[in-house]
Amino acid sequence: MRLTHLRPVFEADGPFATVYLRTNRATATAAHEIDVRLRHVSEQLAQAGAPAEAAEAISQAVNESAQMTTQLNGSGPEERVLVWAGGALRFDAALPDTGTDEFACWEPVPRLMPYVRAYSMTVPHVVAVVNRAGGDLMAFDALGRICEVESVDGSTFHLRKVKVGDWAHLRYLHHTEERWKANAKDVATAIDRLVEEVAAERLVVAGDVRAREKLRDELSTRSASVMAEIDSGGRGGESAGIDEEAFDNAVNDEVTETARHSLEERYAIYEQRLGKGGAAAEGLADVVAAAGQSQLDTLFIGEDFDADHPAWIGCDAIQVALTRDELKRLGVDLALQVPVGSALLRAAVCTDAEAHFVPNELPTATGEAGMRDNIGALLRY
Repeated sequence: MRLTHLRPVFEADGPFATVYLRTNRATATAAHEIDVRLRHVSEQLAQAGAPAEAAEAISQAVNESAQMTTQLNGSGPEERVLVWAGGALRFDAALPDTGTDEFACWEPVPRLMPYVRAYSMTVPHVVAVVNRAGGDLMAFDALGRICEVESVDGSTFHLRKVKVGDWAHLRYLHHTEERWKANAKDVATAIDRLVEEVAAERLVVAGDVRAREKLRDELSTRSASVMAEIDSGGRGGESAGIDEEAFDNAVNDEVTETARHSLEERYAIYEQRLGKGGAAAEGLADVVAAAGQSQLDTLFIGEDFDADHPAWIGCDAIQVALTRDELKRLGVDLALQVPVGSALLRAAVCTDAEAHFVPNELPTATGEAGMRDNIGALLRY
């Protein structure tokens, strides 16, 4: 996944307070439980040396979000990750229910590896529910966040074919077909724009079967190439009786499959380069060395990678080594110890590299299991 949205976080002046917290408010006792967790977070940060204002800002952000959730009659996100540094809250994002451990830390680099992992199988996508009158559209970014919602409503004149049986019969049918086509073109134009805006890797279309057929004919080549149809979902009055959970699951399946296919293609290139001694690195020492030379193009992180292994960093994002002596040999006098996962992620983010988590069951071209030290990288050169 692309990590450019995290660059302002890593470029802020540290140290950083990073907090992962369960914040779902679906139960009657949730508010009390979250208050208890926030007090525990405050204690952890204080013990680690963080200023009191860090915990206060994080607690305020969680509570303000809770008020908004209550007003919207929702239960809120399952989990949150918040980062504070330099007197301001630098990052606040929802997490899916991935079972991420709750913790709080005060460190020279924000600890965002669990956050990146939570969204590793998500891609930018557009969802469209269509009928013969128009469509309801939603565009999502690479983190599953809604970027835009739009409804397209065309003309409904002569929308339904009628069995008149007289001289006007063919004229009515012609007008109906033309109106369906015009409506499909309007929807396609809006979809094409959203696909470009979010650089969508998948377009999921649901709704009326005939409307979907006409839509495909009107889409741009780019949109049509990433289109997938699902049978769940309906628009407006057609949505009565629709299983919303089945619809959401069908969309998620398409998005996950797209992300997995993209990962498999990228990882195959990595294996090919590695096998030929090309621009690829495998193992912790080689990947850290590549990060120190601004060589990272795509970082591959195995499920069992030890992200807490110690590493040393300097002020610059590419000043990273596994020992303090190595960093000194590179001319860095001021060195700080951090988890290697945080150091590598900082280097990847600040040099515009991608990062992907590799599941253990991912099929490999060689048939061999995993990467050495559960870490590898495609290199720029």
